[in-house]
Amino acid sequence: MIKISIDKLYPGFATDELIMVYVFGFERLPLPAVPRFQKPTADGVITADFVNHYSTDIKSAWDVVEEMNKRFSFAINFTGAQWRSMFVPHKTEPPFWFITHNFDMPKPEFTAWEDTAPMAICRSALLAINEVQK
Repeated sequence: MIKISIDKLYPGFATDELIMVYVFGFERLPLPAVPRFQKPTADGVITADFVNHYSTDIKSAWDVVEEMNKRFSFAINFTGAQWRSMFVPHKTEPPFWFITHNFDMPKPEFTAWEDTAPMAICRSALLAINEVQK
């Protein structure tokens, strides 16, 4: 479970690091370790020396959507003032995602409203992962 308030996160390294750990399943190694992160797999260990800019770059944020889509359906829209991102646990197969002007999602939904799409995606992903881990 994430031990900080997700609502108090800002775009940047701290949020990106939480995504790397909680969404992608990497383990943070203590400094001054190189590589900084590792993830055990059936074929060995995947390592990473850096963290992508998930909370500020839409391409990296979309990697979060694709990873989360293994367990959650996804929706995003722009209200004219803010981005609304939502993840919903899969209840049917196949999973879905869509971009729309107006939508309602089944419950439970994990929703975040942000000024930028990447941060909305990251915050809603962390809210969903945090709830699942309880």
